[in-house]
Amino acid sequence: MKKRFLIILLLFCSTLLSQDNSEIGMKISISNLPSNRIISLNLASPDNKYVWEYKSAGACSNFDITAKNWFSKPGIYKLSVLVEYKDTVRSKKEELEFDMSGKENGVNADICFTNRIQIDNGADFLYGIYLTKTNPWSDSVTIKEKWTPKSDGKPEYMVTNNSKRIVFGTNFLGELSGWVEKLDAGRWAVCERGKRICGMTAEKFSLYPGRSALLFEENFDRDIKPFTVGKYKYRAYYSFDEIVMGYKLSKEETVEKKVWNIYLLEKEFEIKDD
Repeated sequence: MKKRFLIILLLFCSTLLSQDNSEIGMKISISNLPSNRIISLNLASPDNKYVWEYKSAGACSNFDITAKNWFSKPGIYKLSVLVEYKDTVRSKKEELEFDMSGKENGVNADICFTNRIQIDNGADFLYGIYLTKTNPWSDSVTIKEKWTPKSDGKPEYMVTNNSKRIVFGTNFLGELSGWVEKLDAGRWAVCERGKRICGMTAEKFSLYPGRSALLFEENFDRDIKPFTVGKYKYRAYYSFDEIVMGYKLSKEETVEKKVWNIYLLEKEFEIKDD
């Protein structure tokens, strides 16, 4: 559950990167890397040339890496993951191919190991490689303002699925959810109205074709601060695929590989009264 929540925060960070093709960023998150393993990562371009490499000695079990200047042109890219054991000659290599159009806002990859409390025999091994591409929204899903922006207002938005496919949320419960940002000194920053981030959730977990759902503010802090004067935007992610990153509660060292497309939905608003 926590892993699926973290993916939302990581995806949010990747959308702040430049839209220039050469600046498409990739954030790679590694979780539960055993201390007796060495992990090596490679990214290969469509012409099968290595464009980025990384090697870790396993000093940290959970960490993030940012791959830069790896995208050169549209096509099929390949992420290679090599896991080596420090105390033996054993190694394991896995590869994941993914298509890039050049229009993506960012890419996130999650490389996940089990930990010793997840399975009966206490083994730890690589169980999943998950890659998520963030794309601009399309006209097939629309968002409409359903509130009057003011300092003490409560944001509400109606999202409608005009496509022929089911729309899924991307948070850890599978809900349609998002957050509010404020323009501060020329940069968009997460809006905080109390102890929790100013977020949004919906009354539905998924949207069938032709259906709508109301997105409203979700904040469990009763002492919510009012909006201050300035420009804001509401942002949310959705997907046409159900995103599930389940733990492999098995003694077998099987590796799950998934590639998902996430779409960014956003709507700007302005607070003029203090």
